[in-house]
Amino acid sequence: MLHSSRKCIVDICRPYRRVVHQQGSLKFREVVMGVAILRSKMFIIFDYSPIVRVYHSDFTDMLLEEIDIPGMQYPHDIVACGKTEKLYIADMQNSHAGCIWRSAAEGGFHVYLPSSQQPEGLWPRSLAAANGHLLVVSHPNVLLVYGLGGRRVSKVELPRDMEVQHAVATDHDTFVVSLSKAMNSLVLLREFDLHGNPVRVCSVEFNLPVHLAVDRSGHVLVADRYDQKVVVLDRRLGLKRVLLAEDENLKEPRRLLLPPELSQLYVCELHNVSLWVVGMHQS
Repeated sequence: MLHSSRKCIVDICRPYRRVVHQQGSLKFREVVMGVAILRSKMFIIFDYSPIVRVYHSDFTDMLLEEIDIPGMQYPHDIVACGKTEKLYIADMQNSHAGCIWRSAAEGGFHVYLPSSQQPEGLWPRSLAAANGHLLVVSHPNVLLVYGLGGRRVSKVELPRDMEVQHAVATDHDTFVVSLSKAMNSLVLLREFDLHGNPVRVCSVEFNLPVHLAVDRSGHVLVADRYDQKVVVLDRRLGLKRVLLAEDENLKEPRRLLLPPELSQLYVCELHNVSLWVVGMHQS
């Protein structure tokens, strides 16, 4: 069901103020696990469900279709790649191995990874897509990068004491990684180079930074599920602003989607997907 809202957040950032207002939300009984936009359609996945629900990306509440993926057990994230015009779903399946599903030209989905070309097993917790590459977090601490055609081009093993939630690639050949735990450390957001060497750490305190997004300026957005907020970090991982917080009735933000060509932010919460429009106005 669609709910319109006029809630606004104004954050002073002289000489401009950043205004964020909620355009609408879709509410569900199920726990939402991810959202992706492709060809003006919004695709939503749910906890322990083989069903993908499809809506218009303009947030009209009419259900366009439901896609049943036989064999999908534990969908954990979904992304769209603009270059390949494909959808990818991370399916953790069980405690030993999982797979990645990809949308097919003829409709439906098929298992994309592992494949005969890349038979090595993976346990995909989360995904990110950029410039035709697919970045996979394989539980607990491995980053896998795949190029066009599903060929793996990089494998980065992070320290064993880390449990990675999500990772995104930057425009300066690094990965920003969010962690659910790191032994003997409360630093849960870090940056690594392409070989897994530490570049910098984020001094902002997080409880569970579960998902990330990068805007066109290289700023990193972080969804903190347990602190119930979305924050913006600068390119050096310094705090820029708190964008959304519990005061805006944010409930366990767990996935972020920031379409590069639009000033829009999709936030997956516990039982809904909300759409926020971000604008700048001169003071």
